[in-house]
Amino acid sequence: DLVFWANMRENVRERLTRELVSRGIDADRLEIRNHCGPDGHLPVYHEIDIGLDVIPWNGATTTLEALWMGVVVLGLSGDRALSRGTESILRHLGHPELVATSQESYVRLASTIAADWPRLAQLRQIMRSRMQSTWADAIGFIENLESTYRQLWHRYVTRARSEEHTSELQSLA
Repeated sequence: DLVFWANMRENVRERLTRELVSRGIDADRLEIRNHCGPDGHLPVYHEIDIGLDVIPWNGATTTLEALWMGVVVLGLSGDRALSRGTESILRHLGHPELVATSQESYVRLASTIAADWPRLAQLRQIMRSRMQSTWADAIGFIENLESTYRQLWHRYVTRARSEEHTSELQSLA
């Protein structure tokens, strides 16, 4: 089991190891790193099977990077905006089934996905293309933004005309 955090201090690493071991994970299975090779941190994602959302705050940049690199990320829906970032990303990506609504369902989801290697492999193969067609679709984003601007302008003009008409009627009365 690989845990990677570039800014992790040694005391945090030791505490995390103790916590994971106390929860039944064999210390020999753990690989906790706070360094990466000369190519940076992105190649580390090739060693990760599943990305787990952090609780109670989400890792928005980390989530987007992991998905871009093909890693399946599991989200946990939270009770505030800071804890719903990964949920929002996964829903926009078209994968709401990767979002759990409770800590218990999060554990079940992680266990189910981890045991289903064919599904995990299928998701891993499509993640980057899903990112390209949603989050990284600059042209689609601009087209939607322009459409929104046109709709807002149309509403403003329609409302202004309606107010002008109402004002004219009131002056006639």
